Amino acid sequence: MTTVLAIHIGPELAHAAVDHDGRIDLVAVGDDSAGMPVVVHMAVDGSIGVGAAAPDTGGDDLAGEDLLAQLADTGMVRFGVRTLSGELVLAHLLAQVHARCVRVLDGLPDRVVLVLTAGGPEEAVYTAAARRALIGEVTLVDETRAWAALAAHGPRGLHPDLAGALGALFLQRHGEAPTGPLPIVTREDLGESEKEPMRPPPGPSVISVGARSVFDEATRVAIPHRRRLPVVLLALAGALVIGIFALVLLVDRDQASSPPPGPALPTTLPPTTSPPTTLPPTTLPPTTLPPTTSPPTTLLPTTLPPTTLPPTTSPPTTLPSEETTTTLPPLGPVTLAENGLLLRATTQNQTLIGFGTDATTALDALAGVLGGLTADTG
Repeated sequence: MTTVLAIHIGPELAHAAVDHDGRIDLVAVGDDSAGMPVVVHMAVDGSIGVGAAAPDTGGDDLAGEDLLAQLADTGMVRFGVRTLSGELVLAHLLAQVHARCVRVLDGLPDRVVLVLTAGGPEEAVYTAAARRALIGEVTLVDETRAWAALAAHGPRGLHPDLAGALGALFLQRHGEAPTGPLPIVTREDLGESEKEPMRPPPGPSVISVGARSVFDEATRVAIPHRRRLPVVLLALAGALVIGIFALVLLVDRDQASSPPPGPALPTTLPPTTSPPTTLPPTTLPPTTLPPTTSPPTTLLPTTLPPTTLPPTTSPPTTLPSEETTTTLPPLGPVTLAENGLLLRATTQNQTLIGFGTDATTALDALAGVLGGLTADTG
């Protein structure tokens, strides 16, 4: 059987999984855990430590952490005043993980699959690091493709850090994850035949000559049915009567509640301020009329003979009683009211000048009714 080893260098931990004898298992690359810390330290003498043994190699000031972020940004890792290229750092990590897997498996794998971490170094850096680590020819797989293959073909509920290494092996075994909606599984796919629905058995048939009943059939007596008015027509008639009655009540109520027509209310105009108008004085020439003399007139007395008229008797006439109507005298153009002067009272153009209105406005309104001033009295 072919043995396939998958290695995934994650942001914090490195994991490995192996496909051997039809089984896919994780390989413990750490001392007491499945993952190895992604840490590289450089000592003063230039020796490099990887993983859990890295702190024993150099001091804290020479530690290189967050390696993938540094490699993605600058392509190298800084250790104090010294730097290492990304290719060399990845080569140390891959060599340490590969050596741990060979020790656990007690043999070399036939194929090595290397997972490219999303957001990490470029593909060329991984290829050069694998050659420097002397782990043989590797197959590069994107991390997202490994995740999709694990979601489509692998088990559920795994830790996200393990998805890269395990998903790469499921991708090599089953291929790419299917796209689109999942197919519908029927009973025929599961090896079961579709059962026909249960139908009730038909009733027994009776075969006979003549009447089929064993009892004597009596002649049915026709019973006359009484004709009744349909209930729907009665309901419609009742609803129509109720509607007419309600309409009559509403009309009477509207007529009773409507107020009687009354005289028009006086219209109060707001005071208007206008500039005073000065008219020039007009002088008329005196007019002299000549005296007129008329002759005296004398009237002669006239005597008429007395005339006696016979008495006339007329039957009493009864006149129908008439209602007495009191007619108010017409008001003048200016009327004193309780709240001011009312101009053109009881007409359509009546105007109320309230007490407190500007004198100029009041004089202009009075001049419009009574006429302009003939002279200025000072």
